[in-house]
Amino acid sequence: MNPKEYITEQVLEGNLTIKQAAEMLQLSEQQVKRLKKGMKEEGVAALAHKNRGRTPKHAISKDIRDMVCLLATGICKGASANHMAELLTENHGIKISAKSVIRILRSAGIIPEPKKQRRHRKARERAPQEGLLVQIDASPCNWLEGRCPELSLHGAIDDATGKILGLYFRPEEDLRGYFEVLMQVVQRNGVPRCVYSDRHTIFVSPNKDKLTIEEELEGKTVNLTQFGTALNELGISHIQARSPEAKGRIERLPNAVTNLPQTIHGFASRCVNQTQTLYPTTSAAMQTGTWTPLQPLIRGNTGAVNTAPIT
Repeated sequence: MNPKEYITEQVLEGNLTIKQAAEMLQLSEQQVKRLKKGMKEEGVAALAHKNRGRTPKHAISKDIRDMVCLLATGICKGASANHMAELLTENHGIKISAKSVIRILRSAGIIPEPKKQRRHRKARERAPQEGLLVQIDASPCNWLEGRCPELSLHGAIDDATGKILGLYFRPEEDLRGYFEVLMQVVQRNGVPRCVYSDRHTIFVSPNKDKLTIEEELEGKTVNLTQFGTALNELGISHIQARSPEAKGRIERLPNAVTNLPQTIHGFASRCVNQTQTLYPTTSAAMQTGTWTPLQPLIRGNTGAVNTAPIT
């Protein structure tokens, strides 16, 4: 028994008033009176909609549907829905819209259903002031064009201005690379307010999501990672990105680096087994497009700056 039938019966039996039934069914009192009268005269059948089982007057007939399908698979194969609608009007006197042609062909399986459009992501607004938010990430790439194994370029950029604050090569993404980049940022630009990164285990403990609700209510927490501890001691807040698109500016950093002259690959190849630090002059050169081989680029373990031109 559906709610409409049960409530109408309660009205007939006097257990509910017309006003109460109208509120429960979200109908007007006049509509409830008509339901009550119909229930008395015709029984439960009076509650059914009068158009139930009827074919709408404006429905397209089966003959027209078959003709559309025949044209679509025959002489009009490959034609657009607009063209088919025009041919039906001109040659057969059948007026039908292009949208109706598309619906008929889709229901017959002649044309596929449209692909769902990807949800558009609204771009996150930049931080209002330099130093408030720094994005960090590492990008593995064949930086030396096959002359050695892949290297991971650790980088940091300012969210407000897009300035490159630090770069560091390592054989793979690791804690040391991020510590070196963080040291560059702090020494040259000061301590940022927040750091924005992905959810790599370097930044976030893998046990963080394993806490139950009961444990969280009891105040239990997981230990910070070494990098998280460093941020905490420096008073830097850590924001975790839930998707690569959320930190798109640092994700696009490799494109800026690969646009440098090929000299960067020569300097990197000389220092594969050393500490590889890209200096601020390189960061400025990336943003202005002006860089010369005589500018200091990479410093090794000895602290000497290699300024020799690439041969």
